[in-house]
Amino acid sequence: MKLKEAIQRLSFTVSKQNKPNATDAEALNKILDYLNNSIKKEINENEMFAKLYVYLLFNEVIFYKGDVDMSQAKINDVLKQPLIDLYENFRMSFNAIALNNFLHENGLSEKHPLLYDPIEEQKNKELTRHKDWEMYAKGILESDENELQLNWLITLTLNKFKNV
Repeated sequence: MKLKEAIQRLSFTVSKQNKPNATDAEALNKILDYLNNSIKKEINENEMFAKLYVYLLFNEVIFYKGDVDMSQAKINDVLKQPLIDLYENFRMSFNAIALNNFLHENGLSEKHPLLYDPIEEQKNKELTRHKDWEMYAKGILESDENELQLNWLITLTLNKFKNV
């Protein structure tokens, strides 16, 4: 039985409110086989996405303590965002982490400067004269460079794993 015939068969049975028989069961199995094969084909054609989705879902499920629905909703929220927005979020977070690392390496914590004790205030004043201070304070990763670097990393990864 072909898929179109299977759909017509089940449509007829349902529209006439007939009791399903063996032919209807065969039609249903044909439709289910088609759906399962379509899903397998979709996953095979998008295996890298599937791997990343499962990895991300796993981490979100841990974060949301087993709530799969909330985890999927969070992933869907991310997928709805324009890519350029995700790039910018990455850049801002990366720059904040780099600045915090710079502060730690130079003996300061990331607490607000108004909360510094006198020793930390002096270190802060000295640090602002450091040759790299302005670079870290402004952000070491600029928007254009960020997009270029992320596009490069994504392309390298796609090429490396597209046949794995």
